[in-house]
Amino acid sequence: MKLRLVLIITLQLLSGNMAQALQADTPPQGVVNSGSAPLRLRAGPGLDFSVLALLSNGTALIITARSADSSWLQVQTNGPEQSGWVYRTYITTSADLAALPIERRPLSFARLISGISDHTRRIYRRGQALGNHADVFAKIGDSITVSQHMFHPIGEGLYNIRGYPGLQPVIDYFSRTPVGSGDSFTRNSVAAGVGWNAAAVLLSKFADRTQCQPAEIPLICEYRLIQPAFALIMLGTNDTGYVPTSTYRHNLERIIQISVDHGVVPVLSTIPPRRGYEDTVQAFNQIIREVAQEADIPLWDYHAAMVVYPQTSLTLDGVHPSLPPRGHDDAANFADDNLPYGYVLRNLSALYVLDALRQQIVIPAQDQVSGS
Repeated sequence: MKLRLVLIITLQLLSGNMAQALQADTPPQGVVNSGSAPLRLRAGPGLDFSVLALLSNGTALIITARSADSSWLQVQTNGPEQSGWVYRTYITTSADLAALPIERRPLSFARLISGISDHTRRIYRRGQALGNHADVFAKIGDSITVSQHMFHPIGEGLYNIRGYPGLQPVIDYFSRTPVGSGDSFTRNSVAAGVGWNAAAVLLSKFADRTQCQPAEIPLICEYRLIQPAFALIMLGTNDTGYVPTSTYRHNLERIIQISVDHGVVPVLSTIPPRRGYEDTVQAFNQIIREVAQEADIPLWDYHAAMVVYPQTSLTLDGVHPSLPPRGHDDAANFADDNLPYGYVLRNLSALYVLDALRQQIVIPAQDQVSGS
C-alpha cells in the first residue's frame, strides 16, 4: 500500500514537472495583423535585407528572437515551415518580448552611411564654386553635438584607431585646414546648443551675438563663419515628446534647404534611443529617414549602432551617450572593449561617414578636375 502511494505521488510530481517543462518550452505565439496587404518576411532585421516570402493577414507565427530595439521579430511559420524576420508593428502578440533572446547582426560601420548620390555631388560642386572648403565640416545639433566628447578627442590627438587603420587618411584630411583656433573636429559650433531642438538653429534669438550678424540664424551664421563643404546634423532628441511630427519634419526640411542653398552637403543623423520614449524615437527616426530619402541626401544611422549595445550605450539619464571607463581620454579609443559605449560609437561611425564623403564625393571631384 505504501509502495503504491509512493508511486502515485512520484507520478503526480513527474507529470506536474513535465507540464511545467512543456509550458516553459512553449515558444511565444503571434499573428500577422497587416490588413489587406501582405507582410514581408525578410532575411534579416532591416529593410535592406531581401524578401523571403509574403505572409498573409492572420498567419500564425512562432516568435524565436528579437532585434536589440524590439522593432523586428525573428519568426517561424507552420506548413510550409519558413523562418525570417518581420516588422514588430504588424504582429499581434501577448508575449513578453523583453524576455526573448536578442539576435544581433554584426555591426558594420560602413553600412551606417547611405544615400550619397549624384544629387549630393552636385550640391558639393556648387559649394566649391561658392568657395566652400572641401576639407571642412560643420556640426549641427544639441548637447550631444556640443559635448567635448564628440570629435574633440580626435582633434586633440587622443584617438586610437586600433583595427581601423584605413581611417587615418580621413582624420588627416579633415584636420589640415584651420577652423577658428583648431580644426573641424575641435570647432565649437555656433549651430549647436544644449537643449536645442530642430527649430533652434532656425531662430535668430539662439544665435551667438558675439559672432553672428544681426537677425542671422545660427545655421547660416555657422556656414558663413567656416564655409564647410559638409554638415553633420543630428537634431530631434529634444523634440520628442512635445513637438508635433509635422512641425519637426518641416524644420528638418528647412535646415536641408538652407544647407543646399549654401552649397553645403547635409548629412542627417538618426537620433539615439531615449528611455521611456522608444515609440516616439522610432517615429522621429522614420521621419529622418523619409526626409533624407525625399531630399536625396546622405543618412547616418547612428541609432542602428546604439541599439546593438542597449545596456551600455546610454548614460543613466537614458538620454545621452555613455563614456567608456576611462572617460574622455578613451572616447575615441576604438578598442573592442570600448565599442559598447555611446560616444565611442558616435566618433567611430562619424569617421566612417566622413570617409565615405571623402571617398565618394571629394576624390571623384578632384579626379574629374585633374582629368579635364
